[in-house]
Amino acid sequence: MLVLEGSVKAQIISEAGREMLLYRVRSGDSCVLTTSCLLSGDQYPAEGITEDQVLATKLGSAREVISRHLKRFEAYGWVALNRGAISLLDAGALKNVATK
Repeated sequence: MLVLEGSVKAQIISEAGREMLLYRVRSGDSCVLTTSCLLSGDQYPAEGITEDQVLATKLGSAREVISRHLKRFEAYGWVALNRGAISLLDAGALKNVATK
């Protein structure tokens, strides 16, 4: 795995159901564990989670839906999307959408 933009956190889920962060792969970095598993044919023992996925999980939605909405909000000038961060540019507009 090579991350072109943003970041991905590699995590495993414990037997008790708790998320355990192993490491983060940032923009321009590659994941050595993924590459090793691909070359050896072994199963990858962790899962990669993007920031959109974290937000989607908290909202009970799919990552693709969250990404689509964020891109639309950015096009409207309501938010700015940066590496691993979402900046509010027009909180009033977002509040109006949320209350409809």
